[in-house]
Amino acid sequence: MLADLIDRGLILERRNPITGTIDLVLSDPGRAEGERLVAAELDAAGHRPALRGLYEMFRPLNTRLLRVCADWQVVGDGDERRLNDHCDAAHDRAVLDRLAAVDSDVQPLLDKVTALLDRFETYGPRLRAARARVEAGELQWLDGAQIDSYHTVWFHLHEDLLVTLGLDRARETESGISLP
Repeated sequence: MLADLIDRGLILERRNPITGTIDLVLSDPGRAEGERLVAAELDAAGHRPALRGLYEMFRPLNTRLLRVCADWQVVGDGDERRLNDHCDAAHDRAVLDRLAAVDSDVQPLLDKVTALLDRFETYGPRLRAARARVEAGELQWLDGAQIDSYHTVWFHLHEDLLVTLGLDRARETESGISLP
C-alpha cells in the first residue's frame, strides 16, 4: 500500500539528516487527498453539524489549555516574566490543577466526538496517559516536544478537528483565536 501511495505521489520519501533513516511524509497532493477523504467520511456519516457544534465547545477549552501551557512555561508579570524553573511548587500545583480541570471537561466532549467518528477514540486515552505522567512527576509530559505530551496530543486533536471540518487554522488565528 505504501509503495502505491509513493508511486501516486501522495507520500514522499525523505532521508532524515539526523538519523539517516528514510521518513515518509505527505506531499501536498497527499494532504489534499487526506482532507478530501476525511470530509467525505464526515459527510457520509451525516455528522457535520453535530461535529461543528462539538468543535465550538472545544474552542474555549483550547483557549484554557493554551493558558495552562503558557503559565507552565513562563511565570511573572510584565517585565518580570521569566522561564518557569519549577521551583515554585504552589504555582506549578495550581497550573496542574487547571490542567486537570481542562482534562475533566474535554474527556466527555471527546466521548461525543468519538461517538460520531470512531477514529477520534485514541485522543482521550492519550491525553489521560500524558496527564498521568505529569502527575507522576514527569513534567516534560505536559508540553514536551517529540513525545506524546499533553500539548502534542492536543495539537494533533485540534488539527484533526480542523481538517475534518475543513477549517483553516490561519483564518482562525486571524479572527483572534489563539491556537496551539
